[in-house]
Amino acid sequence: MQHDKLEQYIQTNREAFDFGVPSLKVWAEIDSALEAKKGKVRHLRRVVGIAATVAFLLVSGGVIGSFFTKNTNATELASLETIDPELAKIEAYYQGQFNQKYKVLASVPHDESIDQDIEQIDASMEELRLALVNAPAGSQQRIVENLIRTYQLKVQVLERVLQRLQSGEDTITKPKDDEKKISI
Repeated sequence: MQHDKLEQYIQTNREAFDFGVPSLKVWAEIDSALEAKKGKVRHLRRVVGIAATVAFLLVSGGVIGSFFTKNTNATELASLETIDPELAKIEAYYQGQFNQKYKVLASVPHDESIDQDIEQIDASMEELRLALVNAPAGSQQRIVENLIRTYQLKVQVLERVLQRLQSGEDTITKPKDDEKKISI
């Protein structure tokens, strides 16, 4: 029944509804309500933007920091002790052999190219150590074997140089036809 009275009232006053204009006070209240919502949205956007910026800076700083930490500590991480203590003993043995033979070489006059060759071998060993850090678990053994072979090569090179120096041969700077340059 009430619904009928409302419909009847709207039908009888239809023309008043079509030409009626709300007062300025009503428009002012509507406007202030809309401004309040815009202010909340703007404030929320600003807070979310600041939070996103802070999160981005923290994540990018962490990624960059871990990259530099990984590169600066790569040699320490690549120690053979972390992979296999037995291999670390082998490394220590060959390093001791090399140091002993290099002391003998350093005490006699020799060609500078020998030192340059040893530096090249050391550079390739450092590359192997870096590869060892980044290698998947299955390929670490192969890299370790290459590292051990490189130690053996270093010692063999020094032994050969010392033999020639002790025998009085001056063929270190002038290789024979049957010798080839060793490159790693």
